[in-house]
This record gives sequence, C-alpha cells and structure tokens, in this order.
Amino acid sequence: MKMPFRTLFAGTAAVALMAGTLALAPQVQAQTEMQPQQQEAPAVNYDQQTLETYAAAMTDVVEIGERKQPEISEAANEEEAEEIWVEMQEEMVGAVEAQGMTVEQYNEITQQAQMDPDLAAQINEIVRAE
Repeated sequence: MKMPFRTLFAGTAAVALMAGTLALAPQVQAQTEMQPQQQEAPAVNYDQQTLETYAAAMTDVVEIGERKQPEISEAANEEEAEEIWVEMQEEMVGAVEAQGMTVEQYNEITQQAQMDPDLAAQINEIVRAE
C-alpha cells in the first residue's frame, strides 16, 4: 500500500524521539497530501537517490506506526503501552537504518520537507511512483 506523505508525521515523531528531538508519542493520521508549514527555510538540495532512500524509509516507518498504534491504544495499562511504544520506536529506527540512512539524516529531510513545499512535492511524487 502506498503511504501518502502526510502520514510521515506519525513515523517521524517516533524516530525523532530516538534522536532526542521530540518527547511526544506519534499519532498516525490517514490523510492525503502533506501541507508543509510555511516557514522560511534555507534551500537544501538532495539528490534523487537520497530522496528515494528517504521515501522508502518513510513508507516503512509509517507502516510500523500504523501496525503498532492500535496495540498502544489497546494496552491494558500505561506501562504496557510504553513498552509497545518503545518497541515501535526501535523498529522504526531499524527500518530507517536498514534503508541505509541515519536517523539524523531522516529527521533532517523530514524537517526540510515540512518547510519546503517543493521538496515535499518531490517526495510525494516518489512515494506515489513506488
């Protein structure tokens, strides 16, 4: 199943947490296109291979989040939910690294895509083509 770029927020939050940049559990959202935040961002150019690697990692991360989120919601208690959430984060980090990308690289591209509509459009195009 092809994941829309909008759902990147869910997986990104969990992966970014492992890098120490966020402190909130991800919420998977089934929406269509990502609407980048309109902020001034320095232009960063990524080559096609890097964007394809990112898109593959993002798709894996989103799929893990969609699979694990119901388990977290249905956990018997907060401790169990936290254990499942940690497992999910570890899987997401593994998925990013399995694509040959570091969590830091993944988070950097995610942040750039949230601020750069052209970059978000490029990634959307790659995801749709997969």
